[in-house]
Amino acid sequence: MLGRCFWASLLLYIVLALAGCGQDDRVRTSKQTTPNPNPELVPDNPPQTPKVIGEFDEEELLHLPVKSNPGEFMPRPDGRDIAVVLHTTAGEPGEMVLAGGKKGERFDRVENLTYSPDSKHLVFEASNGGTYSVDGKYSGGRHFIVLDGQVVSADYDQAAQPVFSLDGKLAYLATKDGKPLVIYDDKVLAGNYAALGDLVFSPNSQRLAYPAQLPAGNWCVVVDGQAGPAFDEVGQPAFSPDSKRFVYAVRKGAKWSVAVDHKAGAEFDAVRQPRIAPDNKTVGYLANLGGMVGETGKFEGGKWFVVLGETRDKRNFDDANGFAFTPQGFPAFAARTGEDWQVVVGDNPGPKFDRWLGLPIVFSAQGLPAYTAVKDGHLYLAAGMKMWIDVESKARPLGPVWSADGSKVRFIVYYPAVNKFRRQVLDQE
Repeated sequence: MLGRCFWASLLLYIVLALAGCGQDDRVRTSKQTTPNPNPELVPDNPPQTPKVIGEFDEEELLHLPVKSNPGEFMPRPDGRDIAVVLHTTAGEPGEMVLAGGKKGERFDRVENLTYSPDSKHLVFEASNGGTYSVDGKYSGGRHFIVLDGQVVSADYDQAAQPVFSLDGKLAYLATKDGKPLVIYDDKVLAGNYAALGDLVFSPNSQRLAYPAQLPAGNWCVVVDGQAGPAFDEVGQPAFSPDSKRFVYAVRKGAKWSVAVDHKAGAEFDAVRQPRIAPDNKTVGYLANLGGMVGETGKFEGGKWFVVLGETRDKRNFDDANGFAFTPQGFPAFAARTGEDWQVVVGDNPGPKFDRWLGLPIVFSAQGLPAYTAVKDGHLYLAAGMKMWIDVESKARPLGPVWSADGSKVRFIVYYPAVNKFRRQVLDQE
């Protein structure tokens, strides 16, 4: 049966919170804070309440058919179109893809919409033969891959989770006769594995990595076709910008750590989002001590903090997520203290809000963040550390995308009240 343990949809790009622990001598408390990444763009004392911008550029991107009920949607990278999953309103329940102004074939289920980086190709996972429960959940059926309207995985029993490399090569997971496979550029990559996780390409498109479950039930990460050491559990791998190194979270017993090029480091109660900085050397991630997995299965309690290399940052938070490095190499993440969330860039927290939506924080080339957040029941589109747009509370945002010079940031937002997608642009100048 095809393993789907580590799927992360781009729309609900909510990063997996891993539970992991204890501290050894290689992790020490930092005595210095991170400097301001750019004093001119990120003020040392940013406003603690959102600055709502009344004037901004807005353009209608797509007006959906009457009575359509959109599901997943994916903007084309060039920003000129958007692919939308529409639920059928007549006959048997089902879904179809609207792209380029045209409706595609009806399937029982459609998911994982993905455009190629050059915007020329659209791929998605579809399935037929399954069943919908009373509450609308779909299960069973045969899953297959559809590329530009054509099924490309007919030779396999099941297929799922398509992904493009930056140079446009397609890879996906498949099974045949009960054996999990990786299909990469029409070639079959086989291994003696019980299940497979999400596929990750290196930035130069030359390397492929993925979690794999061994017959004994433990897990490893496969890089360039070679399996790494076995652990009780592993997270999603991430490559360095130069594609030469890689990191991933690992669990041994109740403790988690970060493996760098397959070598596990200090242990904690949980770790999240291990990443390699633009210098291709510094490894950073979020870690927790004192927390545990609760009765609901969610990790809770303890204190979260940043680890850079072998150094633990002195700041502690009640929760933290979405760790990344800015283009300048400064750590950035969303953090909660008490009831307040803030996006932290370097040593500088941004305005306070009530809830972070879990969508990725996207940075301009100059290191400014853009993200979505909720405050006092209002949904905000945020750019920089001070500019916000108050939008309809039930709106569904996706994006953002920065201009090359960092002067503008574009969000695409679906407004259910009028059944429209709109492109909204904030001007930083």
